[in-house]
Parts: sequence; structure tokens; C-alpha cells
Amino acid sequence: MNQEEIDFWAEVEALLNPPKENTIEYRLYYNELGKIYYCAMLEQDYIEGAYLVVDQATYENYNQYYVSKGALKVLDLTNGNRVQLIKSDRGYRVVAGHANIVLDDNETYSDIEFYEQIN
Repeated sequence: MNQEEIDFWAEVEALLNPPKENTIEYRLYYNELGKIYYCAMLEQDYIEGAYLVVDQATYENYNQYYVSKGALKVLDLTNGNRVQLIKSDRGYRVVAGHANIVLDDNETYSDIEFYEQIN
């Protein structure tokens, strides 16, 4: 077989078996508070729930984002290390009326409420 025939059959092979396109869909799943709790690539993982389709760069840096009204927003990380909390029926146990007094698991108090992290 000469070089022309080899090239010809290589072209035929390429036409019959084209390279597969990258069909990965990057998803960020979020809860009702907008916190991203799961990342998935469609070909590898699939779960039910609210999600946004994003590009690979956003997927790889998901911890810099949250979801508000169905849109991806960038977290404000300029104020150092902070945690935003909202009243909830689960999460951190605190003394009622004093969200800055967090109770350990072994502590008891007569009047408690719960706060949950939103960022």
C-alpha cells in the first residue's frame, strides 16, 4: 500500500468514526436559600432538584457563587470571614433573642431558637 492509499483510508476512517464532541453539561444544584450544595457533570452524575447550567470555569469555582432569584451571583468575600444567618427551624442553636450566643450540643437553655447559614 502506498502513502496515498494509506492517507485515503485514514480519511475514510475519520469520516466513518468522527471524534466524539464534548457533551458534558456542568450543573450547580442549589437549595431554597440559594446555597450551592452539589455540583454535577451530566454524563457522570444526575440528581433531581433546582440547578443552573454553567461553564467549566464557574463549575470549578462554584464556592464563589450563590443563587438569587434563579440567577448566579458572586459572593462578596471582601469583608473577610463572615457568616450570614437567617432564622430557621434547624441549624445553629442560640439563646432566643441573642443570635450571637451560640449553644454547644451539650448545653441546655430554656428558650432557644435556630439560625441557618445562607452564604
